[in-house]
Amino acid sequence: MKQLNVIDQGHTYGIIVNHYKYIIGRNYQLKHKIKTLIRQYMEKVSYSEYEDECMQRIGMNIDDSRIDTKGWFFFTITSEYDPTYDCKLGSKSLILKYLESQLQNIEFDDEFSTVKLSLDVFSHSQLANLLNIQVNQMGLEAYITEFNQKMLLKMLECTLLKDDLSINNHNISYEENVLLQMELVKRIALSVNDKQILVIIDIPLLTDKIKESIESIQLDKLLIIALIDFYPKNMDYHSCSICNNDYYDFIDEIHNEELLEHLPYVIEITELHDLYNKIINNEVTEKTQILLNYI
Repeated sequence: MKQLNVIDQGHTYGIIVNHYKYIIGRNYQLKHKIKTLIRQYMEKVSYSEYEDECMQRIGMNIDDSRIDTKGWFFFTITSEYDPTYDCKLGSKSLILKYLESQLQNIEFDDEFSTVKLSLDVFSHSQLANLLNIQVNQMGLEAYITEFNQKMLLKMLECTLLKDDLSINNHNISYEENVLLQMELVKRIALSVNDKQILVIIDIPLLTDKIKESIESIQLDKLLIIALIDFYPKNMDYHSCSICNNDYYDFIDEIHNEELLEHLPYVIEITELHDLYNKIINNEVTEKTQILLNYI
């Protein structure tokens, strides 16, 4: 279990997470703020003039160790993802990151080496004879640049298929859209050994299949923070935190002990955990309604 701390103006949002954490609740402004703080830090967004004037600074650490973004990949998964546009392989393309991860050792492949040698021979023999010219002491030479991983990536074109037919993002369901992004991130995580990975999932609806996909990835290097509004029944407090009056992590036992001292009714910690599960699964009781005023 790790504690991911997001620090803003001295206020710390402590997210206790093993592999994944669901952030629920209807305080949408707070959920948006936490998401924005994480993105600003991980994407190294420059501070605005307003932030400089107000001396606003953001920090992030894990178990009191500052996060050095050079050692991390950061991805955001949303329902607004456009896979058709992503296939163009721009600099921020998730598909491009996936391709890079899968081809990171391609230059050690025997068939790749054979193609590289053949291109080199072709460039310095047939191509040189066809294109090179000499005028007095001046010449023009044309050649193929060194064939490597970067050159191969530039040669690739991607398209989306369903039943062997090309499709665009309008032919993809909400669930397929999110699952595609999850699968790309999963493949990247399995292939990259020199980076840790933080993923923000910002979607309105957590379906059973998306939940299953999130929970199937059990990698120490990968942390998933999912901000969700609607979700399946039988969610468990161990994997959830809530944005209500403030951010509250249900498994923060220090806060839980403090909470027990301030509640207007006397309960044991086990009953508190049961009340958390009722809150998460929208079971309204007198005790849950009172409890929500304290978290």
